[in-house]
Amino acid sequence: MRHASQNEVGIYLVAANRLQREALARVLCAESGFNVVGACAPGPHVQNAVFTSRAHLVLLDDFDAARSDLQLLKMLVKAFPSLRVILVGMPETEWAFLESVRAGASGYVLHDASAEDLNSSVRAVLNGESACPARMIVSLYKHVPGSGCGRSRLAPESRSAAYAANPAPRALHFFA
Repeated sequence: MRHASQNEVGIYLVAANRLQREALARVLCAESGFNVVGACAPGPHVQNAVFTSRAHLVLLDDFDAARSDLQLLKMLVKAFPSLRVILVGMPETEWAFLESVRAGASGYVLHDASAEDLNSSVRAVLNGESACPARMIVSLYKHVPGSGCGRSRLAPESRSAAYAANPAPRALHFFA
């Protein structure tokens, strides 16, 4: 593994399993413009390894929001504000997805994703977008006040007062 050239995107892999790191590296290296500049298992050395690799993007595999992985994600995002982090091999659970977004993940790739899904997510994140499966987006809308998605948590009698106080367009109220 080497530093990325000026035209290549440097990607650093963090996964507990060596076989997973090697498989991810092969998938990414097959895509033109992607260069895996390093790989390691999670641990206290990750921040220094990412720094010395000059990576543009980190892929975290085997991420568990209930373990110290959430702290690793937060630490990377805080230490390297321009670095983007994509979580790979993730469960399709609302809780894990929302915790990952709150911690600063730029992308969320499910455990059943294809190589093309992974490459598309990497390209999207590197283009300044966020990447997640469309079916997970509804989780975000459920937690954004006034989004009009999901069921209102207000009792029917209190909805009228809330609607009167809310300057949102009337069309949104049909979906509450």
